[in-house]
Amino acid sequence: MPANLTPDYLNADEQYRQAKTPEDKLYWLEEMMSTIPKHKGTEKMRAEIKKKISQLRKGDKKGGGKRTVQYHVDKQGAGQIIVVGTPNAGKTTFVNTVTNARWEVADYPFTTRIMQPGMMPFENIQIQLVDTPAISRDYYERWVFGLIRHADIAMLMVDLDNPELLNHIDDLLNILQTGRIYLVREPEEDEEDVSACYKKCIMVLNKRDSPLAQEHTEILKEFYGDKFDFYSISCKTGEGLEELKKALFEALGIIRIFTRAKGKKPDFQHPFILKKGSTIQDLAVNIHKDFAANLKYARIWGEGYYEGQQVDRDNPLNDGDIVELHT
Repeated sequence: MPANLTPDYLNADEQYRQAKTPEDKLYWLEEMMSTIPKHKGTEKMRAEIKKKISQLRKGDKKGGGKRTVQYHVDKQGAGQIIVVGTPNAGKTTFVNTVTNARWEVADYPFTTRIMQPGMMPFENIQIQLVDTPAISRDYYERWVFGLIRHADIAMLMVDLDNPELLNHIDDLLNILQTGRIYLVREPEEDEEDVSACYKKCIMVLNKRDSPLAQEHTEILKEFYGDKFDFYSISCKTGEGLEELKKALFEALGIIRIFTRAKGKKPDFQHPFILKKGSTIQDLAVNIHKDFAANLKYARIWGEGYYEGQQVDRDNPLNDGDIVELHT
């Protein structure tokens, strides 16, 4: 079967062959993977690309030592949020504040040169945040594009104390668009450009304690009010951080489901994380496919149900439901 390779794939393949650094090679391999047609004729090619991506992410052994490539973060916790922004927006301070991370913070730009992950507690779960190098017309790391593509959502941090914030935001968004990455309130598919990545993003306005905060907030709402949801915080005073944590959880589009065995108390320490709209059947599959195949019914405790109400496998779930599965 012919491969019928697209112009976007052929361009990415050519760029990969010319790439000199591991970072650039990985970026163009991921571009190849996102643009290659998916059918039987490309199965072998896709398998080879996946193998090369895996090798680059893990690093390879050369010269007797192991080289670790610093541009991939395995997802952990309930979801992965990529934190992007312009220089000195406060990304690293934010990640340090809401996680146990202790990454370097400085007043000069481009302190962050590699990705820096941390786990943010939210109620009974952990959400992974990944700090990234600043993006500006003066300097940016192209491998950050791959991180954004693979994250669940993005968080764009803005410095309310920056008199050039509109120009800096425009620069950042334009740079991302060179990699066909578009930060949006709600993602969509582009039928004309299958390689385009529309990443759900919320805009976080840092330094709300700044004298310029109110004026700049109004300006941002005028220019970007129809493109993003806004959340105002101050990493310095802690204002707005709890509200932001809840907003990030909701933006991930996930629910927490607690299970219990018959006659036992629910396990509130280890909820199952599912996508919004999931059903009893999805929960059973998440536990084990054989378990799901033998499922007869479930009992549920939650808002809108009487205690222990019997439901079938197609019953939708809500955040915080307690479920008892019966085979």
